[in-house]
Amino acid sequence: MTNTPSHTPTFHAMNSRIDIRTETNDDIGAIAEVTVAAFQTLAISNHTEQFIIEALRAAKALMVSLVAESGGRVTLFLRVPGAPLSNNLCERALKKAILHRKNALFYRTLNGATVGDRFMSLIHTAELHQVEPFDYLVALLRHAGAVALDPAAWMPWNYTAALARRAAEATGPAPE
Repeated sequence: MTNTPSHTPTFHAMNSRIDIRTETNDDIGAIAEVTVAAFQTLAISNHTEQFIIEALRAAKALMVSLVAESGGRVTLFLRVPGAPLSNNLCERALKKAILHRKNALFYRTLNGATVGDRFMSLIHTAELHQVEPFDYLVALLRHAGAVALDPAAWMPWNYTAALARRAAEATGPAPE
């Protein structure tokens, strides 16, 4: 039905056993009940979540569909489109911030810390867009004037187009 772990984890909480397992067709009614109950008192809800889940299930548009079962009763439901089964991406992002915070203890001035923050942001954004940070920063320095005139054209996801435009302008129009 969905991509889920091959094992079924079991947890024990306060003398009760909780099994995490893949959703089955027999769980659909219980999942709707749990979903309605979970969103019932939330002001931000329009109380259609159970219908959204059903539509996504029908479209086979979900990668994870897990239920928590305690005492033979579904008590919790996780249904997230494209959800990874780990938080490695978040941990990697936090690792950079933690290392930066540790290193920030050695800035001598507030301005130095601000510059460090900006470089950290540029480097991490470049990495997120599969751009080599060193090459990106070198391009920004080599074209500082153009960057100052149009910063939006020099973001990690589109700076190569700006470089191509600059190269085309430098060679001039083709002879006739």
